[in-house]
Amino acid sequence: MPHLKPSNAGLGRSPPRRRPPNHGRFSGIALGGLPIYVALTIRRQMRLRTALLGVLVIVALLLSGTVYAGFELHKEAVVESEQRNLDATVESQARNLATRMEEKEAIAGLAASNPDVMTRGDSWRSERVLRRFVDQTAFDGASIIDADGVMVEIVARNLSTDQRRELIGSEFGDRTYVQRALAGETYVGEPITADSGNAIVPISVPIRRNGRTVGAFTSTIHLRQTGIFDDMEANLASGQTLSISYGETPVYRSAQAPADSLTATGGVADSPWRVTVAEDRSQLDDALRFATGIQFGAVGVAVLTIVGLGLWVFRSTVANLRTLIDGLGDLERGHYGRRVDLGRTDEWQRIASQFGSLADTLDQRESQLRVLNRVLRHNLRNDMSVVIAHAEMLREEGTARPERVETIRQTAHDLVQTSDHARAIYEELLGDGPADRRPVDLVAVVESSVESLREDFPESRIETDLPASAWVMDGDAVPVIVEELGRNALAHNDRPASDRELSIAVESAADGVRLVVRDNGPGLPDVETELLTGDLEETDIEHGSGLGLWVVSWLVARLGGDVSVEQSADRGSTVTVTFPSADDDVSDAAANG
Repeated sequence: MPHLKPSNAGLGRSPPRRRPPNHGRFSGIALGGLPIYVALTIRRQMRLRTALLGVLVIVALLLSGTVYAGFELHKEAVVESEQRNLDATVESQARNLATRMEEKEAIAGLAASNPDVMTRGDSWRSERVLRRFVDQTAFDGASIIDADGVMVEIVARNLSTDQRRELIGSEFGDRTYVQRALAGETYVGEPITADSGNAIVPISVPIRRNGRTVGAFTSTIHLRQTGIFDDMEANLASGQTLSISYGETPVYRSAQAPADSLTATGGVADSPWRVTVAEDRSQLDDALRFATGIQFGAVGVAVLTIVGLGLWVFRSTVANLRTLIDGLGDLERGHYGRRVDLGRTDEWQRIASQFGSLADTLDQRESQLRVLNRVLRHNLRNDMSVVIAHAEMLREEGTARPERVETIRQTAHDLVQTSDHARAIYEELLGDGPADRRPVDLVAVVESSVESLREDFPESRIETDLPASAWVMDGDAVPVIVEELGRNALAHNDRPASDRELSIAVESAADGVRLVVRDNGPGLPDVETELLTGDLEETDIEHGSGLGLWVVSWLVARLGGDVSVEQSADRGSTVTVTFPSADDDVSDAAANG
């Protein structure tokens, strides 16, 4: 494609700065970039609100979880403390029971050491010792067994005379407690059930004379009637019950343990005796319910604190952002008198002040652009129309050299085209309200443009490759793009007019509709390529040839399309413009009739 460039080389030399490939094409035009800025800001605000809500929820969950876990640990500590207290009570009761049993053993041993406890031929003395022992102690009964295991005397509460006579002289050598005492041991036996049905505990002590065991002193404790365990309850706290067992055999229970209770069990020295203390959980549950109430209260305070913090952040930040976005929307619509009130903090006041400065600047630039548009469209166009008319008359009258007249005519034509470019820029990028978007048949636009090009370049070869139709979205921009690319391809080809070639094709693609313009010119310089594809901004030092390539680049981007350039190996360039397809809109319009 021959050095594709705009029709006018003198107008529109704005500053060229190199910029990153993805830099927005409208960043230098305040009003053109404002809709994009507002859209991005709205998306950021939505992300900010979502992020703020997410952070507050996470903080609330973490804080609530921490408070909840802390109170759960506290509740566990309360239960563990109560269990330790219960264990201490069991240990105390076990020591108490062990002490009581040792006292009983000592009392029985003291009685066995009485010289009158076992005398030959004087049974009345033995009976007197036993009766005094039973009357003065908590023992239920006592008996004397000789070395052969025969009972020689017995005294017991509720024992009739006949029963006493039957027992005296009976053989008891097979009893464990008798055997252990005759073996020289003091023995506390396993609770047994007497003939009366009552549980008794036997305590046997050896009777010694001159260092030799001559018999056994046996005594029994009635577990219920003697009240050996009754005063142990005095050491219990309110709501506690006491149970005593010998191995797996229950012996004593102060009361029925509650169904839901804490329990602790302890042994008595190395004996099979076991002490169990149970505590009603109702009092503990009351304390735990109180702690739970405090827990939920603390969680509620934490959540309310988070909610208050969120409301404060929303009022001081998110609400101000919403106000700012609404203000930017007013600027986009051209309401430059809008001011925003963002509160009394220094940062927001600075932002509000800068917003006002931006509104004033945009208002000033809008006025300047309107003046520029009026000058280009009215004064310049009218003046150049006069120049063209006079040049046409000179050529027809033959009073001037034809080539000079043609130069006048062509220059004036280029200036008029530049005015059209300025109008397109203003209406597409800077006009009031949104651009008029409607479907247009790109094929029809190309055919109309080619017809005009063939009239202006009759000797050049112009070919097309077009489908039946190809609909794209237009805003009065597509004809300008097609005309600019085709005319520049022919006008700036350095070959003779008869050797110039131009090919325009329209193709369907997955990403839209493509306009492909090929030529056999000298190729497009790098600076023109970068200017066309949007990678170059004008400066006073490095610039393009005018408004033409700017028009193509801006308008294509405005339509949501894309421009690419390929240089041929020998000569020529290929410019491909991709437009968004409008087939769906055309189908909907046809369906709606």
